[in-house]
Amino acid sequence: MPETIIGNMEQKRASFAYKCAKMATQENIMPKYSAYVKKLPMMIKTNGLGAALTFVFAKKNNKNKIDSPEKQAYRKLYEDIQKWLTEESPLIKIKLKKEEELIDSIVKQESQKYRMLTIETLAFLNWLKRFSEGMVKEEGE
Repeated sequence: MPETIIGNMEQKRASFAYKCAKMATQENIMPKYSAYVKKLPMMIKTNGLGAALTFVFAKKNNKNKIDSPEKQAYRKLYEDIQKWLTEESPLIKIKLKKEEELIDSIVKQESQKYRMLTIETLAFLNWLKRFSEGMVKEEGE
């Protein structure tokens, strides 16, 4: 790929990640959100994208916790990844059927597309981690 295309993709990832992190700050969930963003890439590398997103999905729907900051942060993280992979990413877009969850679609993908989705998610999370870490520090100052 030409360097300008790669740079443009990184710019789009960074721009969307910044918006997501800014929104988490406005929703007063940044410390939890940032912690989960930091942990998720290793979880994806260890367990696979489908399993890691299933974990986030379960945490965001935890019936034992009413609407805790933890649950809100997991919900926001899942929604941000879903929006990136279904609407915002210039490289790859998943089309979800009506009422279909992101994880349903991901686990049904062929091996090559699954790997592409994993790489794209990790690239997005890399930017999200940078911005969320910076915004947590800003809040703490």
